[in-house]
Amino acid sequence: MMFKNSWKWLVALGAVFVPASLMAAVTIPNTFTAGTTIVAADMNANFAAIKTFVDGLETTVNGKANAAATGTQYTNTPNGKSVYAWSGSCHTSTTANCAVNATYSYNAGGAAITSTRSAAGVYNVTFPGLATTAGGNVQVTAYGNNTNNCKVVSWGNTNVNIRCYTSAGVNQDTQWTVLVTR
Repeated sequence: MMFKNSWKWLVALGAVFVPASLMAAVTIPNTFTAGTTIVAADMNANFAAIKTFVDGLETTVNGKANAAATGTQYTNTPNGKSVYAWSGSCHTSTTANCAVNATYSYNAGGAAITSTRSAAGVYNVTFPGLATTAGGNVQVTAYGNNTNNCKVVSWGNTNVNIRCYTSAGVNQDTQWTVLVTR
């Protein structure tokens, strides 16, 4: 009997933890007030709206999973202005335009993200086709089991220059992650 009202807690937690952007994306056709009779067709219409929304999320998740499995990039984005990438093995590559791991990257511009290492710990990451909107935010982090740091040196419309270094300030090849939002 102690779980008699558990559903109330689940609804409350769901309301707190479901992002507002997802909640706003669902249009529920019918609302109900206390004391009124609920018609099955109206309730079914609400469930159908939720099902359609969830099916859309499933399509997005499956699209990303299929892209990851085939090594291609998933290109469905609401704003066309976001990029994220993990260096993978490009952090030690001496090849110009090393293709970063497509499984752990995304370019709203649709093209492959590349990284060129010009010296120990110095990288130029390029994301062709990204919308050339001024402004935005770029975040870079060191990745891996070490105490190294990475920072944004500079950035432009379709590239970010990164420097990674030890705690002593010496440039060091380090895996990194980068996030660009506009």
